[in-house]
Amino acid sequence: MDNAVSTGAYFQSELNRVAQEHPDWITNVRGRGLCLAFDVDFDAGTDTSRTALMGEMKKRGINAPSCGLNTIRARPCLYFKENHVDIYIDKLTESIKHLKS
Repeated sequence: MDNAVSTGAYFQSELNRVAQEHPDWITNVRGRGLCLAFDVDFDAGTDTSRTALMGEMKKRGINAPSCGLNTIRARPCLYFKENHVDIYIDKLTESIKHLKS
C-alpha cells in the first residue's frame, strides 16, 4: 500500500508536468494512488485525438485503456515503481511529440 501511495503521487506529479508542457493535449489529471486518469483535449487536433494517442502509446509498448469520451486511464499493477513511471512518461511524451509533428 505504501508503494501505491508514494509511486502514485510521483506518477500524478509527472502527469501534471506533461500536462503543463502540453496543455493542448493533456488536461484534468486526477486520481488516487496508482488509479489515475487524464483527459486528451479534443482541441488537440480532431475528435479522434485520444484514439491516436492511445495508438501511438501502444506502438511504444504502453497499454493505455480508455474511459468515457476523452479519458485515458492508468491502473498499473501494484508493483509499479518510479522507474516504470519514468518509462510511461517518456513514451507518453514521445507519442505526443510524434502526433504534433
